[in-house]
Amino acid sequence: MSFFLSEIRSSLIPRLIFKAGQLFWRITKPITLGIRLVLIKENTVLLVKHTYQATHWFLAGGGVQRNENLLETARREAKEEVGASLGELKLLGVYTNYFDYKSDHVVVFVCDDFTLSGVSDNEIEKMEFFSCYSGKLRGAYTNC
Repeated sequence: MSFFLSEIRSSLIPRLIFKAGQLFWRITKPITLGIRLVLIKENTVLLVKHTYQATHWFLAGGGVQRNENLLETARREAKEEVGASLGELKLLGVYTNYFDYKSDHVVVFVCDDFTLSGVSDNEIEKMEFFSCYSGKLRGAYTNC
């Protein structure tokens, strides 16, 4: 019984909160600003699975907080989500997404100088390095 309750707490509750957020976005249609991190190590890129969207892999990242600049956000999110301390960050691009009724603006940084502590917050279910053998990233950043 205890296993069942912990399974509900770790998977169902975050998903319900995420769905409630989607309903809120549909009503308010917010403008958001966030960052994503392309963390590259030996021709692989680090991706994460969130507890609330466990069917997809994503780049680490998150929203910009009040009075926080983009580089501060990148370093904070790297530490929180994947336990990473970042070296030099390079701007890859700025993208806009209108999914889920938001006007979501995402700044993507690339970093190949980082260390992982192995500690992540409870938002991340899993993290893993994947080969970056093709796609636009190869042309935009030569270390991958």
